[in-house]
Amino acid sequence: MNDEGEGEPHVEESPRAVLPAFTLPAWQARLDAVEMDTVLLNRLVLDLLVVNGHKEAAEAFAGEAGLPLDGMEVSALAERTEIRLAVQRGDVQAAVDGVNALDPGVLRENAPLTFRLRNQQLIEIIRTGAVEEALLFAPQLAPAGLENPAFLADLEKTMALLAFEDPAACPVGGLLETAQRLETASELNRAILAARLQQHEAKLPVVLGLLLWSQEVLAERGVSFPRVLPQHLPSGQLSLQTGSPRCFLCDYGFTPIILLAMAIYAKSLSPPL
Repeated sequence: MNDEGEGEPHVEESPRAVLPAFTLPAWQARLDAVEMDTVLLNRLVLDLLVVNGHKEAAEAFAGEAGLPLDGMEVSALAERTEIRLAVQRGDVQAAVDGVNALDPGVLRENAPLTFRLRNQQLIEIIRTGAVEEALLFAPQLAPAGLENPAFLADLEKTMALLAFEDPAACPVGGLLETAQRLETASELNRAILAARLQQHEAKLPVVLGLLLWSQEVLAERGVSFPRVLPQHLPSGQLSLQTGSPRCFLCDYGFTPIILLAMAIYAKSLSPPL
C-alpha cells in the first residue's frame, strides 16, 4: 500500500503491435510462394464427386486428371447416382426402390431417414396439386408422427402446404424448393455409404470450411487481407473493399472442371447460386 502523498506507480505501456495490411499483389505473392500438390488437389475433387454420387462427372474428371477409379471408390456409384437423381427430380418411390434393391437394411434400420423420404414423397404429391392423393397418403406417416414428436412437427409443416392456394408462397413454402430435395438426397446418399462402411463425407468441403475459418481468425485479429467470400467459392475470387477481384484458384492449376466441382458443392449448400 502506498504512503499518503505518494502517487500511483508508473507503468509503461508496451507499444501496440502494428498489424499487417496486405494489398492484393502482396497477398498473391505469398500465395504464389506456396507449393501445391496438384495430384492431391485432383484427388480431393474426385473424392467430392464420388462421395456425392456424381458418376459421369467423376469418370470424366478421373480421365482428365489421370487418376484411377479403384473398386472401393466406385462401389455402388452408379446405383447411388441413380438414387440421388431420382430424389432430385421428385421421384422418391424410385429412390426408395433403388435403395431397397441395393441394401434393404439402409431404410429398415433408419427410421428417421425412412420418415424423411416418405415425407418428401408427400411433399412431391402436394407439389403436383393432387390434394386427394395427398390426403390418402398422409395417414401412412401418422403412426411415426405419434411415436416421435419431431416427425409429427415435420408432418404438420408438410400438411400446412395444403392450406394455401399458393403453397410455394406460404410460410413453409421452402419445402417445395430445390434445396429440400438436395438435402434429402444428400442424407440418403450418406446413409447408403455409412451402411456400406464407406467414407460418407467428402474431404473438400472440410478443406474449404477450414479456409473460411482461417480467414475469420485473421480478420478477428485485425489483419487486413484479400479474402475468398463464401459466395465466391465456385470462382475462387479474392475480394478487397477496393480493387478488382482475381481468381487465385486458377493460378494453382485448378482446371474448369475442378471449379465446376466446387460449384456443385456450393449449389448443394444454398441453391440456386
